[in-house]
Amino acid sequence: MGQPICTQCGAELIPGTSYCRQCGQPTDESAPGSEQATAILAGTKDTVTTRRLDSLPTTPGYDPGSDSLLPTATSPDKSGYSWPKLLIAGILVLLLVVVSVGVIRSLRAGSRTADAIQINKALIYPGARTIVDMSDSGGAVLQLETPDALDKVRAWYEANLKPTKTLRVTSTSVIQKNANVTVTLVSADKLTSIVIKQVR
Repeated sequence: MGQPICTQCGAELIPGTSYCRQCGQPTDESAPGSEQATAILAGTKDTVTTRRLDSLPTTPGYDPGSDSLLPTATSPDKSGYSWPKLLIAGILVLLLVVVSVGVIRSLRAGSRTADAIQINKALIYPGARTIVDMSDSGGAVLQLETPDALDKVRAWYEANLKPTKTLRVTSTSVIQKNANVTVTLVSADKLTSIVIKQVR
């Protein structure tokens, strides 16, 4: 005798099953079935319901109620092996600072070549503090800072730079240009920043 087939969809039936696995049609009642109907159990006193578990601390000395670490006798003392790490970190930071200072000095020394452009000294605002002074063969940038008001500084540069173009960008910033020199003035926090850019 061949494999039984479903009378509904024609799929082959698996021996010992009560339903077609393809369409769900019940099989012939005379075929021996090994599957049992799903039983619905009534609740009893011994029924255990799902309950929420309390969270357990994962860090020794951690109190979930206070969100802080508490000193406990079981906490390991890590001071014994943290000194080497701190010493290595300190040496690395010191080395990084020394290298950075060396690179900055070499860049400044390299930028002061014989053919480097220098900002005209007549354009340095009197009493201003130098913030940045960089130059190379293509151009130079000088940033100054003064406590004088923006209008006073602007008037001084109009007299000394004699700009061919003046642009008031905002109430606190002005750009003046003359040939190969551009002066940008910005007022902020009771200080006026002066950036002079000169190209060849």
